[in-house]
Amino acid sequence: MLNLINLHNLKGAYQLKNQGGDFTYFYNEKSNNLIVINNIDDEEIRDVVDDTDQAAYMYLTNKLNIETNLTVIWYKTEFDSSDFILIENVDGKELHKLDLIDLENVVLGEYKFDKKFVKLIDGEVIELKF
Repeated sequence: MLNLINLHNLKGAYQLKNQGGDFTYFYNEKSNNLIVINNIDDEEIRDVVDDTDQAAYMYLTNKLNIETNLTVIWYKTEFDSSDFILIENVDGKELHKLDLIDLENVVLGEYKFDKKFVKLIDGEVIELKF
């Protein structure tokens, strides 16, 4: 497994902090941003990332490059492309220690993974369209 994640257009060092079950956590200390990637069915992390719509991918990496206190849950749906949930105003330093269920309880609240690309700000769900 990679100790650092290296993605096109993503600046800064995101270090492997936690790996459990089907999820891998990468954290950037300087920006306090956390990337949680689902590599379900033993798919490589790269497959999850590469299967993201190009406009959505660029939006997400640009946000991660310029903003702080973001957490991304990035996952691949069965028979579909990859989706993500972008959560703003959260402390990634504390979150990367949590298992996925606890992480979801802390940052997602009542959100049920029912939209393709989503931004959550203080519990408000905003669907992103690309």
